[in-house]
Amino acid sequence: MYIKNLKILVLLSFGFLIIALGMYFDGKNISNKSSSEVLFPSFDDVLPEIAYIEFSNQNGKSVIEIIDNQWLISSSNNFPANTELLSRFFIQLREANILDAKTNREDLLYKLGLDDENKMQLILKSEDGEVLYSLDIGIYNYNIPGSYIKAPESNQSYLVSTNLTADVSDFYWVPTDLINVGKSQII
Repeated sequence: MYIKNLKILVLLSFGFLIIALGMYFDGKNISNKSSSEVLFPSFDDVLPEIAYIEFSNQNGKSVIEIIDNQWLISSSNNFPANTELLSRFFIQLREANILDAKTNREDLLYKLGLDDENKMQLILKSEDGEVLYSLDIGIYNYNIPGSYIKAPESNQSYLVSTNLTADVSDFYWVPTDLINVGKSQII
C-alpha cells in the first residue's frame, strides 16, 4: 500500500516537474524574442544621409542642420550644436530595442507622454528634404528603465530599452563651453 502511494507521488512529482520546466523555457523564449527586436534596424544605412534633425513639441522646436560641414542650430542663429549630445542621442537611438508593445488606445497615450500636449517629435531628413525617419517620444520610465515611443501615423505605442528623451529648447543643444561664462569673465 505504501509503495503504491509512493510510486503515485513520485510520478505526480515528475509530471509537475516536466510541466514546470516546459513553462519556464517557453516563457524564456518569448521574452528573448520580444527584447531582441531593434527599434531602428536601418540606422547604420540612414546615418550618413542625415542632414536635418528636428526635435519639436507644442512649445517649440530645435532644428539642427549640417551647414558648411558643421552641425549648426539653424533655429538659433546658426550656433554650433553640441555634437557630443547628438552622438549620445544617436547611440541611444541605434541601441534601442523594443521591450514591449503598450497601448494602442488614443485616450491612454497621455499616461505614456505620447499625447499631443506632451510628446516630443523627432524628424530626421536628408539633404534634399526627404524624411528618413520620424518618431514620437514620450516619457522615460525610470522603474523599467526605458522610453515610450510610437510612430507618428500610428496609435500603437512601445516601450524601448534606452532613454530617448531630449529637450526641444535650442539652449539644450548649445555646447556648454560657449555658454559657461562667469560674470567676472565678461568685459
